[in-house]
Amino acid sequence: MRHGIPMAGNFLQQELALVTGVVDVMVVDVQCVMQSLPDVAQCYHTEIVTTSAKAKIPGATHIEFSEHDALRSAKEILRKAIKNFRNRGSNTDIPDAEMDLVAGFSHETINYLLGGMYRASYRPLNDNIIGGRIRGVAGVVGCNNARTAHDEGHVGMVQGVDQERRDRASDRVFGDGVCEGGVDASGRGGGVCGSRAG
Repeated sequence: MRHGIPMAGNFLQQELALVTGVVDVMVVDVQCVMQSLPDVAQCYHTEIVTTSAKAKIPGATHIEFSEHDALRSAKEILRKAIKNFRNRGSNTDIPDAEMDLVAGFSHETINYLLGGMYRASYRPLNDNIIGGRIRGVAGVVGCNNARTAHDEGHVGMVQGVDQERRDRASDRVFGDGVCEGGVDASGRGGGVCGSRAG
């Protein structure tokens, strides 16, 4: 999906990336784009480029992206970034802080998480769903909001669903293959699996 280029951050970090002063061009499309980006970019040297006719932003440069002519668009954007590099001032600051994260669950990321570098495959997930060890898969997807604590809505919803599951499960007899606790797609994890009376 991103051809090996790692994700730098999420929705709420767009403006934070700009204030480092080292973003020469920021390219956005239609999803999860802060309309304030051109305003923040004016304080630095960054040029904001939109690529979709559905999401043109006032103050941004528009370069239409077409799958049939993607190389031309990409080259034009890269030329802008290279040209704009010389406009970087001394007002740059990249924090020293680092942390591990998993962001953007693309097909490649999911394959890697399931099977590693050399055995990337959906087979562990499929086998465990077919075998009944994993009873379902849910994706929690959406944008954060600057008015609430980071990921508060997503975490709260998942915790609520998990609590509901636990409340319902506490009155039942668990059969083989039903797991309590965290179990990853390969069937491994910190949970307890197997038969037990509830």
